[in-house]
Formats: sequence, C-alpha cells, structure tokens
Amino acid sequence: MLAGLLLIAGLAMLLRTWASLDDLWLDEVWQISAVRYLSWPVEVVTGHADYGNHLLYAWLIPPLARLNPPDLLYRLPALLFTAASLPLLALVVWQQSGGRIVAVRLALVLFGGSFFCVQYAGEVRGYSMLLFFILLTLVAQWQLLDAPWRRGSIALLWLGICLGSLAQILYIPFGLAPIGLWVLYRLVTDPAVTDWRAILRRLLLWYAAPGVFLLLLYWLVVSRVITAGASESNWLVDLARAYGVAFGNPTSMVHAVIAMVAVLLGLRVAMVMLWRRGMRQQALLYLLAVVVCPLATVLLVRPPFLPERYLLPAHLFWIIALAVAGGLAWAQPKRRALVVALATAYMLLNGWSNYRLITVGRGDYTGALRYMVDQSPRPEIIVGGDNDFRNLSMIDYYRYTLPPATAVAYQSPVYWPADGVDWYLIHTLKTGVEVPDRILDVNGNPFVLRRHYTHYGLSGWDWYLFQNERDAPTNASDTP
Repeated sequence: MLAGLLLIAGLAMLLRTWASLDDLWLDEVWQISAVRYLSWPVEVVTGHADYGNHLLYAWLIPPLARLNPPDLLYRLPALLFTAASLPLLALVVWQQSGGRIVAVRLALVLFGGSFFCVQYAGEVRGYSMLLFFILLTLVAQWQLLDAPWRRGSIALLWLGICLGSLAQILYIPFGLAPIGLWVLYRLVTDPAVTDWRAILRRLLLWYAAPGVFLLLLYWLVVSRVITAGASESNWLVDLARAYGVAFGNPTSMVHAVIAMVAVLLGLRVAMVMLWRRGMRQQALLYLLAVVVCPLATVLLVRPPFLPERYLLPAHLFWIIALAVAGGLAWAQPKRRALVVALATAYMLLNGWSNYRLITVGRGDYTGALRYMVDQSPRPEIIVGGDNDFRNLSMIDYYRYTLPPATAVAYQSPVYWPADGVDWYLIHTLKTGVEVPDRILDVNGNPFVLRRHYTHYGLSGWDWYLFQNERDAPTNASDTP
C-alpha cells in the first residue's frame, strides 16, 4: 500500500520538476528583481508594497540571491513545498473519507496529474505554499473538532493560518474563509457542544491569536498592497476560464465554459453521494470552498482582472471532493469501471496540457535574446517594443546570459531614433495571434518578422522578433 502511494507521489514530483526546467517568466522575474537586493527580512516588508501578496516567498529570495544561484534554484522552495503537500493531501483525504485507501490513491492521482497544479507547482509566487498551508489547516482543524483542547493541533492550526496568510493573501478568502464557516457549522450542529459559551470558548482558543496576527498583517502590509501590471478584463470570462482549467489549458471560451460545467456537475454528483452516505459536513465544506466563497469574494471585490491561479485553492478542494466520492463509489463493484473511466479521461485531458507545458514551456526569453544578438551586424543593439515594462523586465533580467562583448539597450518610444531601433518586440499573452510579417514604426521605418518564440499554459507570452529592414537580409523571415 505505502509503496504504491510513494510511486504516485514520486511520479507527481517528477512531472512537476520537469515542468519547472524552462525560463522564468515575468511574474517570477519581477518578484526576484524587486527583492533580491533588499535587506532581509525587514526591508522585504517595507521596501516594496506589492509583496504583501506573497510575502513568505519574498523572504526566501534575498538569502538565495547571496548564493548567486542559477535561475532555477529560485524555484526549489516551491517544489519542496509541493512535495510536502502530497503526504498532507493523503492525510486530509484519509480523514475525510473515513480511512478509504482508494480515495487517498485517487486524490494523489488527480492532484498529481492536474495541469492546473503542475503549472504553479514550481513558480516563484507562493502558490505551492498556499496549498500546503491550506492542507495543514485542514488537518489541524479536523483533529481539533474531535479533540478541541489538543495543544499540538492548536499550534498547527495557528501555524497554518499565520504562515498561510504570509504565503498568499488568497489564503484568507479562498482557504481560511470556507474552513472557518465549515467549522462554525460543525460546532453549531454538534450535539456534544451544549451551548453557545462552549462554541465561543472553542472559537476563541482556535482563532483569537491568529486573528490578532491577521489584523496586524492587514495594518502593516495588506493595506499597502498594490496591484499593477495586468490588463483589465471581464471577470465572468475569467471565472469561466479559472474553473475550466481543471481539465487542461482551455483553448477557447467554448472549451472553458464546457469544462466549467463539467467541474460543477462533478461537484454536484460528489455532493449528492456524500449527502446520501451521511457525510453532509464534508459536502458543505466542498460547496463552500469550490463555489460559495470564490463567488462571494468575486462579487464583493469585483476585481479588475481574475487570473486563473486565484481559484487554485478551489481546484484543490474539488479534487478532494471527487476523491472522497470516488472512494465511496469504489465500494460498489458495479461503479468501479465508471470511476476508472472518469479518472482516465481526466488524466488524458490534463496529460496533453502537461506535455505541451513541458515541451514548449513558459517562453524562451534567453533564446530570443541570443537570436537577436547573433543576427545583428553590430555587438551593441537597441531594442524597442509594444510594452516597455514587460519587455524591458525580461531583457534586463536575462542580459547576463549574453556574451560579454555584446550590449543590449532598450529604447522607450519617448526617445525613438529617427532611423528606428534595431529590433522591435511584440508580445501576446495568447498563442495563435495573427501578426503581420512586416510592420512600420512611428517614423515609417520598416521592420520584418524574423522569428516567433511561443509559450504554453497560464504563464508567459509569445514573443515576435522584428528586425529593422536596413539590417535584415533579403527574405529574412525564418519563423519556425
């Protein structure tokens, strides 16, 4: 039994490590560049208002930066937290399924093959930490509902809440909120808890100390957090994509809506099975975490944009719900073939997206820079582009990969040369966007498309490299 679980966990980590061997993308580069030279740990809090969103990972970067590590070493903490999440996930499902080993295996398989989870497992943004501390909170809270005064479980709960909120602010609305509401329901409906004073004593013991911590965190950090760098979008469309990514990277809005309907249908089937088997408390937890709290947060906050990754906690709870329900279904031999078929379909759909993520990656920014240098007649080149912040961030970070005798400067449109820059970059967050083979800059200088570097998944972008026609050879386009 243990060997099988270890094999599944090992394959899951192999997949996640393999998918983390590509270039860092903008969000990771931005975080590393912003904090790696700050004094540790106080200046990480005071020196950059944005990093209240994922403060725990930001604290790890300055010590790592002093080692002058290869870029991929910055992703190592994320992978380690992902590895630690696997036994926690097994324990959570074991607790909530009533000790069904089939449910544990199914949870590890679904989580291990999930493209959504693979995408963010190794990124330098705190999402693997977020899932770890949600699972830790669940384990501790489940134990406290049975033994409310156990000191070790109280300490684990406090640790999960405090570090979870430091790992990602998303922990509060998408992790702590559904768990807290579920706990309140459990206490109110528990016949062993005789009056409201007993409920209040438990809540104060469990949540008073971390509640003070959260208030201080809001006062010192969260109230200063800013959001920038992303374009506004329709949150309803974003919500459909965020749910739909459970079955791999959506290729269209129709695909996303169909996948979202499948997610909600799967949750409904799981809840009906749990309800009929007397597991109503688990069913309520999954409903709160997958649907109620995410929708309530979106409706109350009305964010200008809703990245798919914000619903990663909801996806985790959805996997747990399916695994627990699958464990119940497995007890009936007639339903085993259906469980296997559905799990196989899920793995195949996610498997294609995982394959594309591994083979294409989040973008080949180092390759693009080397190509521009190799194809330029001069060792010093001037580059411009359609988005100064995004393009310049990647050039500044990766310029160290270029040969010592070369130099790359980025030119803002405010100081555009009369004869144009040497290269012009167009970036697109979506793949398959039609871009012309020839463009003109603001002064009418012609540029020809030389190469297209693509990406796959929820992070990164495509880069289109246009060379000034004065330097480009005849019939220069060699776009793959």
